[in-house]
Amino acid sequence: MELNDFEEETNPISLQRRSFHYDLPLIFGQCKRITVCQDCRQIVTDAKTLVPSVIEDCMPIDAIRKLAQDPKPHQGHVIDRPEIIRVVEANTQWAKAAEDFWIHRDHANDIAFHQLRLVRNTGLSDSAARRQLIPELVAAKKLPGFESDEWFDWLIAESKRSF
Repeated sequence: MELNDFEEETNPISLQRRSFHYDLPLIFGQCKRITVCQDCRQIVTDAKTLVPSVIEDCMPIDAIRKLAQDPKPHQGHVIDRPEIIRVVEANTQWAKAAEDFWIHRDHANDIAFHQLRLVRNTGLSDSAARRQLIPELVAAKKLPGFESDEWFDWLIAESKRSF
């Protein structure tokens, strides 16, 4: 069983560009998969049952560890359900940042896929595909109308980061 563990974004350019559309107090730059026991995974499942509007990444791994209290081998965790609700509600900014991370990752990968598809289907070079794609992506509102070249290059670089 695995859960996502996020790290805050530290790159100033990424922070600036990721804050362009939304003013989020927390922005994640990377995600790692963390192996957890079935009972810790159940905490997230319980959270989604108790607070149906929450997402999979509704709380940090450290919060799950605290909810598990004093885990013992071969014994289920004793979990306080009202405490799960309190922790979920206390971590709404975490969940919003996680949701924004996945949206950003999908957007960066979508831009990279557009370029890859154009290169493969037409035989254009990466730079020729870039020149053709940027105006199309601006028209489709997938890139801003200013500094479009820089945004495109940044999103391509973001798509190559280890998410």
